[in-house]
Amino acid sequence: MKRNNRKTTPIAALTLISAFLIALIFSAAAPSFAAGKQYVFASSDQYFSEESMTALDAQAQAIYDRFGIECYFDISEVTLEETDGYAKSVFASRGGSDPGMIMVVTSDSVITWVSQTIAPEFTDGDMEALYNAYDKPETYYDAVAAVFSEFERILTERGFATADGSGNSGETRTIPEDRQRPLLVDDAGILSNTERTEVEARLNELSRKHGFDIAVVTVDSHDYQGVTDYTDDFYDYNGYGQGDDNSGVMFLLAMDTREWHITTTGKGIPYFTDAGQEYIMEKVVPYLSGGDYGGAFLEFANLCDEFLVQAETGDPYDIHNLPRPTLSWKFLPLCLLGGFIPALGITGSMKSKLKTRRFQSRANQYQRKDSFNLYNANDTFLYRRVTHVPRVESSSSGSSGGGSSTHTSSSGTSHGGSSGRF
Repeated sequence: MKRNNRKTTPIAALTLISAFLIALIFSAAAPSFAAGKQYVFASSDQYFSEESMTALDAQAQAIYDRFGIECYFDISEVTLEETDGYAKSVFASRGGSDPGMIMVVTSDSVITWVSQTIAPEFTDGDMEALYNAYDKPETYYDAVAAVFSEFERILTERGFATADGSGNSGETRTIPEDRQRPLLVDDAGILSNTERTEVEARLNELSRKHGFDIAVVTVDSHDYQGVTDYTDDFYDYNGYGQGDDNSGVMFLLAMDTREWHITTTGKGIPYFTDAGQEYIMEKVVPYLSGGDYGGAFLEFANLCDEFLVQAETGDPYDIHNLPRPTLSWKFLPLCLLGGFIPALGITGSMKSKLKTRRFQSRANQYQRKDSFNLYNANDTFLYRRVTHVPRVESSSSGSSGGGSSTHTSSSGTSHGGSSGRF
């Protein structure tokens, strides 16, 4: 009996310990299972990497946290004869609930469906905008990110109340009268103390000089809100800009996605045109790609100074008058020497071939005897016909017409801007 107790007691103890450890493991894992809701689905892993899937799910979760509205994306390799009801059934199968939206991409269709609660607020133009957002990017990740950003823009434009994670209405944001943050915000911590001091001093100097905010921001992540919306909101809700129209320009880097975005407001929109921003970033991106962030921000600030000086004369830099690099006078002797040496060689070679020729004072010896006869001749015009063909002129209008494209941020402010990666 005692031997039995000695055998069974360790077994019972091990059983209890094992049960406790299993319970502990599941209790620790449970929050991670519960926290990560999936919003993006694909029939094959060729469409998304694990990292991009996680990023897109987080972007959809951020929209739900803000509005209490779910948004899903699903890629299926099915061929549909009837699309009615298919997206709704996929939405339900993925765990979607009203209010919500889903875009389903099949082998032959792109279907967007919104639930009954929010359907009256969505126009045909909104549905077309969601499709266009999906259709333009080249990669599936960028396409879905664009769809979610466009969906968030529509919700904001339609006045849907912000919400906490439970869907309860939250406090709306307001634009402060005075700027709340400095002109240099290095939340990503990519600048040294020396670089930070130098860049901030330059930004403050130029902003005072022009009465126009020039700001630089770095962040670890833009919370999957979309770099355009994030930069616009950072500018608006931190009170950047000078004057009644909050004139300014902001340059933001998101280090997790290696994205940059320029946003402009007020006088910044006509002063920094689309072509002008492209010119600026052609100069700045090489610094970013090389990891010289301090150099990139100083180059950006100096180019902004150059653009503002030009705009203050009444003719902002645009596609027709972008600054062109000037060559130093030191290149002039090199250019002359480079042309003189080949020309000397060519003419010397030609001269050497003429040594068998002799000067002649008359051309008689070149004339063949009795080879020239002159007769009287008359031309009579019977009729004349002239045909006019219009000349085709090339046109420079369209996408090359210059100017600034604009959009409206969540605060209702008009912004210009451009984005890219480095």
